[in-house]
This record gives sequence, structure tokens and C-alpha cells, in this order.
Amino acid sequence: MAGRTQATGIARRSERGSREYRLYFAEPEIDRVLLAAFLGFKTAREMRERVGRGATPRSSDKQTKHVRQAMDVVVRWCRDRDLLFRTL
Repeated sequence: MAGRTQATGIARRSERGSREYRLYFAEPEIDRVLLAAFLGFKTAREMRERVGRGATPRSSDKQTKHVRQAMDVVVRWCRDRDLLFRTL
């Protein structure tokens, strides 16, 4: 259903590094339609910080939340227009 693209942003002193931006999108079951569903970011600090004693970066939870928000947008948009969608 959805894909993403990423780009690195401008360095920000207050965040100790740059941001990594992600654009979450979907291709509904309509010819030639690409739906931008959510623009999210995570900071370099979030990517460096680890959760607990594990190797999982703090940013993983944030990214998962962004995916869910993007999926909610796509599902709502398609249902409002009585369109089909799929999830993987």
C-alpha cells in the first residue's frame, strides 16, 4: 500500500545534527494517483539514542508511529471515496 522516500535535512545545533525526513505515500486503486499521506522526520539524536539495553534506536518507535499515521490517512481517504486499498 504505502512506500516512503527519505532525505537528510539541514544540520540543527539544537538537535545536535540533521533531521532525516520521510514522505509516506500510497498508490490507491486509481490510475495515475499517488497520495502523499504523511511527512515525518527523526533527528540525528533520536537515531543515536538507544532504548533500554538493546540496540534499537529511540527513533524506531517514532517511525512506527509515523507509518501508522500514514496508513490511517490512506484508509480514511480511500473509504471516504469508496475506493479499494490494500495493505501489506
